[in-house]
Amino acid sequence: MATWLTTEEVARLYGVTGRAIQIKIKKGNFDGEVKQKKGAKNNKTYTIDLESLPFEQQKKYILSNTQETVNKAEGEEYTLGELRELHGEAFEEKIEEAFVKKEAIIKLMSLGHGEKSLGVQGICKEYGFGQRALYSYKKTYEEHGFVGLIKKPRKDKGGSKLTSEAVRFIRGCYLQPMRPKISHVVKIYRKKAEEMGWDKVAKDTIYREIKRIPAPEKCLMFEGERAYNAKYLPCITRTYDDLAANEYWVGDGHTLAIWTPDDGKIKRYTMSAWMDMKTRTIVGWCIAKNSNSEVIAAALRSGFIRYGLPGTCYMDNGKDYKSGYLNADTKEAFFRGYEGIFKALDIETSFAIPFNAKAKPIERFFETFSSNLSRYLVGFCGESIEERPHNLNKKEILIQGLSILEISKFIEGYMDSYNSSPHSSLGGKTPIEVMKEANTIRQDMPTGEELDLLMLRAEVKTISSSGIKKFGVYYWDNKLIPHFGKSCVVRYDPNNIGELYIYIDGKLTCKAQNKELMSMKATDEDMKRWGKIKAEARRATKEAIKAYEVRQDEVRRYMLEDYVDKETLDNMLTPVNTEIVNKSKVIRMNKNTATGKEKKEFDAGILGNNKGHEFFEKLGEEFLQAK
Repeated sequence: MATWLTTEEVARLYGVTGRAIQIKIKKGNFDGEVKQKKGAKNNKTYTIDLESLPFEQQKKYILSNTQETVNKAEGEEYTLGELRELHGEAFEEKIEEAFVKKEAIIKLMSLGHGEKSLGVQGICKEYGFGQRALYSYKKTYEEHGFVGLIKKPRKDKGGSKLTSEAVRFIRGCYLQPMRPKISHVVKIYRKKAEEMGWDKVAKDTIYREIKRIPAPEKCLMFEGERAYNAKYLPCITRTYDDLAANEYWVGDGHTLAIWTPDDGKIKRYTMSAWMDMKTRTIVGWCIAKNSNSEVIAAALRSGFIRYGLPGTCYMDNGKDYKSGYLNADTKEAFFRGYEGIFKALDIETSFAIPFNAKAKPIERFFETFSSNLSRYLVGFCGESIEERPHNLNKKEILIQGLSILEISKFIEGYMDSYNSSPHSSLGGKTPIEVMKEANTIRQDMPTGEELDLLMLRAEVKTISSSGIKKFGVYYWDNKLIPHFGKSCVVRYDPNNIGELYIYIDGKLTCKAQNKELMSMKATDEDMKRWGKIKAEARRATKEAIKAYEVRQDEVRRYMLEDYVDKETLDNMLTPVNTEIVNKSKVIRMNKNTATGKEKKEFDAGILGNNKGHEFFEKLGEEFLQAK
């Protein structure tokens, strides 16, 4: 049932003149099925098959021509206008569904001889149709055209036979950590229905009810809270328009998806990178065998030298980013003198939400980096097992793989290209152009030598009459003599441990040597508010699951009662006595527990007066009571 349109009708769909469509047809540039016939005075006229036009134009025509009719098999005839009225707000959704069906039908009809078996399976898998449904859609399409694919609501369609109580039971039965099969839920429901006097319903009704369970509830019960938090908690949409250049740098690490030969073994190196959030510029990066605070600091230093100091560094929650080398207040020892690189350079710090890639925008850059560069380098091993090339060979990589220096050259070239390429999010400008045009948050800049000192490792030491002990040996300088017994901050380069930089009272006092070794602008209130929103979302999902009022033991009982007697089931499903469990736990003797403090007092005051048996006799009584 083809619908043929005039050139004027097609022109309205494209928003052009009829003459423009005619010219395209004459030049052979029009993409669609065209019929030509002679009109008045032998003029040529054209008609175009609606279904040969792109889906967008078809949809526009259908929505604007509501008088087109379709004949159903039972002889009933109705118009698109009637369908629109019957479906209401869901009409456009039904149109979209019909186009999806049509797309699947066209693929089915295009299958050649010998392709149908696997081809039909592939189409069904791609579109989520059963084979019977697919062939039924094809028959309807051949008989009634596209409009026939738009379902008309059944006149006799009523509400579900399931009561609200039955629906809660079905959902609660399915939403269990052991992931019951739907066929088992059907079996359990039928037993429960017999007990409760509910209607017996077809298994398809139960299947449909399970399909209606909200995805967040399924995720929370089947994949856990961490997956739920990442997929379904409300996420903050950040804007960077109000930032200045260098106001926020975001940093993270990325394991390169490249096999690299390293001393006869295959190694995947790690890259640490920092991005300026205002301009999207990759300001600094560094690659190494393993991620650590020194690699992160080296990437920072390269950014400092090129672009100046940032106002705030927004970074990962990993131990490398929270180390004492970078942050002052991470370890108790550093309170006594060591400030950390960020505090020494007056850089604020902010840490991302744990286990949440959305919280670190640089993650998107790493995806682009892997897609545009890593994928095409020799040794690409994929970001996952599924992505790994089938012909990747470790022996070949050991012989012909890229060295870390060669990979570094590719990365350097890619970073320069990335920073010099126009970005749609920057209005077509390059990150470098925006960096040059924008106001920077800071104007101060330490010298190269000062940066070198700040990037050194540091810790607090006590100066003795023998000097300062480090790495198992003593370091000495005559300027230490007036400071015996004092604490000092020791800074050193891990690649040159022949000398230590000694800071006393915040000032560089001397270089002690050992000759044997010489050779994003959210406020706290904003974050609290979003924390409440996320907590509310998590609470609502948990309460929805709890409201189904189906316990795990109830599901187990219905499923296992056919296999064993009631007594065996009762023994397995007897509620756990949490008081006994708690009392039978191992008693920790450390000083932070009440029992530990009691034992400490016993060790200090009672030792030697033969009353030790009282303490352990008390523990023994508690153990016997718990049993």
